[in-house]
Amino acid sequence: MIESDAAAVLLQFRTHKVIYRRYAGLFFSMCVDITDNELAYLECIHLFVEILDHFFSNVCELDLVFNFHKVYLILDEFILAGELQETSKKARVTLQNYYQYLHVDDPGWHLGWAWSSTEVIWSVTGAFATKQGNCSGFKDQIPHSCKKDPVIADLMPGDPAENQTANCCRGGLLSALAIDPTNSFSSFEVVVGNLGGNSSGHMPQNLTLMAPGPGYTCSTFLDYPPTSFPSIGGRREVQVFNYSKLENIVRCTDHMCSIRVHWHLKNNYRDHWRVKLTVSNYNYGKNFSNWNLLVHHPAFSVNFTAYSFNSTMLPTVGFADEVALFWGIDYYNDDLLQANKEHEGSVSTEILILKDPKSFTLSNGWAFPRRIYFNGENCEMPLPDVFPMLPNVSSHHFPIYYTNILLIALYLAFHVLAW
Repeated sequence: MIESDAAAVLLQFRTHKVIYRRYAGLFFSMCVDITDNELAYLECIHLFVEILDHFFSNVCELDLVFNFHKVYLILDEFILAGELQETSKKARVTLQNYYQYLHVDDPGWHLGWAWSSTEVIWSVTGAFATKQGNCSGFKDQIPHSCKKDPVIADLMPGDPAENQTANCCRGGLLSALAIDPTNSFSSFEVVVGNLGGNSSGHMPQNLTLMAPGPGYTCSTFLDYPPTSFPSIGGRREVQVFNYSKLENIVRCTDHMCSIRVHWHLKNNYRDHWRVKLTVSNYNYGKNFSNWNLLVHHPAFSVNFTAYSFNSTMLPTVGFADEVALFWGIDYYNDDLLQANKEHEGSVSTEILILKDPKSFTLSNGWAFPRRIYFNGENCEMPLPDVFPMLPNVSSHHFPIYYTNILLIALYLAFHVLAW
């Protein structure tokens, strides 16, 4: 079957042998008896296909001449080139963000767990282990990570295709489910080895998600080594005892917040009222990409139009008022830029809201939001007694010629007084 024996490799399974060569066809040579157990042959076939596909991805083709109706592809051990080795188990892990408005931002998610036994990670596709650990017990093939408690991080979108898998490599970012469902989850594949006698493996323990922002459970304090800096060409470490004067990273304001949301009532028409919603960033060193704003307001129970933001209504449980979610338009205002010495970064939109005569009022602060969340974080709201007093009805009652007559009368009065 193969012209040169020197170019061939022999794989043996029990009493069966398979000869293959890279860059050539793959053939199985077996004596099949109708009384034999067909599952044994299927196990053997499946085993070698997995081995060659995993270790020799450029084997060209596969020729199988079997006509079995059932396929059970379970095998715990294999013999490769005369050496007994252990079958690895591949697991696919998916992180799904079910928050409607809270997204995972930079520096992205990290997923950790603790192995139940002596498992190792042979390889990871679509992510990577942040530390390799002590793999001195392995000689021929070095695992990707030998840590008892590995931590996995996401790859960046621009990583080579051979390192990626489906729905991976988002840089650790997870979008909010209501805004971008297709980017609200991320997946990676991990090949686990050193399973010992347990072919099915053990479930990892102490699964921990580490990500920026609120809403996650933190572990206990860890004893972390002090900060140090290198000296003598990197051959000596010196512990840090003080720090240099640092530049301000947030502009000092009267409200002492890095983010301000301004709800400005502009117009009160007969059937509608108009609001200008502005989000300002006073941080000198941080942009907010894919920002979102959650506004809890009773007026959203009727139709409204946001002209410069995307918007959607969210389901509410436990209270009657409506909740609207706003976020930026791609390539227009989806990035809330950082501030500089002269100006803060800001995005804004005007919102036209239909009046409900049964509930609409400008008294007692009704026209202002009940609660606001920026990127899932609760904003500090002013007290109701500081809300401005506003008229309930439209100011456009008098014809324009009445206004002109009044202005002329005032002008004449001031002119007479001047004499």
